[in-house]
Amino acid sequence: MAPKLRKGEKHRRENVPIGLNDVQDFYRQVNSDMQNKGATVSLTVQTSHFGIGASNKQSGTSFGKKTAHKLDRIENNPLSLITTLLFVYRELLPSMIDVGPVTAWELFKTMCTGTAVAEFNEILFRSSWDTHSTIDKEFNATIVTGKEEDEVVKEWKQKKLKRETERAGYPVSNYSWKFPPDKIPPPPQRAPKDKLVKWNVSGIQGMDALAWLNLHKHGWEFSELLHDKIMEEVKTLAFRGFGKEAGRIQIDYLTEDLKMDSTHKVSTFLRLLEWFSEAQLLYPKISNDKEVGCLFSESRKKQILWNYAFENFKDEINNMNKTRYSDFNDYAEAKEAFLLAEERKTSKLAEINAKKPKDTNGPHKSHKGNADNKGKGTKGGRSNDHNPGKGNNGTPECSYCGIKGHLGKHCFSNPASTNYKGKDRTQNRNGDATTRKRKSYADMNASEKADRKQQFSEWLESQEDDYASP
Repeated sequence: MAPKLRKGEKHRRENVPIGLNDVQDFYRQVNSDMQNKGATVSLTVQTSHFGIGASNKQSGTSFGKKTAHKLDRIENNPLSLITTLLFVYRELLPSMIDVGPVTAWELFKTMCTGTAVAEFNEILFRSSWDTHSTIDKEFNATIVTGKEEDEVVKEWKQKKLKRETERAGYPVSNYSWKFPPDKIPPPPQRAPKDKLVKWNVSGIQGMDALAWLNLHKHGWEFSELLHDKIMEEVKTLAFRGFGKEAGRIQIDYLTEDLKMDSTHKVSTFLRLLEWFSEAQLLYPKISNDKEVGCLFSESRKKQILWNYAFENFKDEINNMNKTRYSDFNDYAEAKEAFLLAEERKTSKLAEINAKKPKDTNGPHKSHKGNADNKGKGTKGGRSNDHNPGKGNNGTPECSYCGIKGHLGKHCFSNPASTNYKGKDRTQNRNGDATTRKRKSYADMNASEKADRKQQFSEWLESQEDDYASP
């Protein structure tokens, strides 16, 4: 079964990780959830590294808060994962100082809830032990046991001196070290089956891998390695259901499957294109594809924009002597051209609409209840015995006396009615007052009594169905 098309799509290949409309729908839901404190987490960040009047009485910094949407699942949830990671890397980390690669995952972990917590802890456990195997080879078995004249030790010392020197003079903790350094111990092990955590004697060992690496004075040397191992596992889990080619499918979808909808704006699409470009950094890489897992190139952005919007602004773009996307020198020129084309087309449509004659009478309405429809059973018309009217919101109107609520053939004032009571309450059809009284049965002669019996018999036969046994 082919995927259902949405606005802005001319066709859609299968297994696309994130659709064009999915991003906007997701952010609308996030904005709605921001009203629910249970779905969000607040994080304190430095709003100015060297501001004045900080709430913590430190003149060197000031603080603010950012609110993030919680992540409840990682597996097969690429849109939520990418949104969370972009929030960490684009909003949180730039607002902080004295951060490292591990800091990104510390912030990420605070935004995990529910299933995502268990998923991330499992990834963290495996990645930390993989990292420690490298630490054992490159640090514990080399630097710790090495000699000062060894080249590897000299290089290590130069790196330590650089960190110590560059941190001096900044409002961060000083860095000191010694040689030979202490070994970096193994990361935390799994808790026993009958306990939630594994306690340690000292009380200062990290209870998760992030704290474990940060506690050691030289752990920062391997923080980028741990960061990259975690990232690869997180990507693999998030895109598990989309296959290894998820990044290539996403790029091909944006390039070939889109067509601008009349309700879309060029400026909105340009923002989405930048979002997809940054998001591509978080897709699993493909060894023989240099585009996947990297920011979109200028050429790729031009091609995506051209294929998306050209048909909608064909006349305006052709007037600029542009017939293919390669005619633009760079992506910036292409953006300006399509924004200008949209502006010109909008102005042209406004002029056309202004020249259209205005309907001073307003929209045409049918008048079903006028006098011409009298007696046709429509609203506002009078009734007759065969076509009862609905002059008063469905209430029939008598064709004899004009009173609403009954028909002429049942009118008590109509001499032709079997319900006639003798004296007309108004006037008859000719406008003459009627004073005739209806004879009682006792006052009738034999012929009249016979006629009355005959009428009663006929009436009784007509009612036979109503009184028939079930």
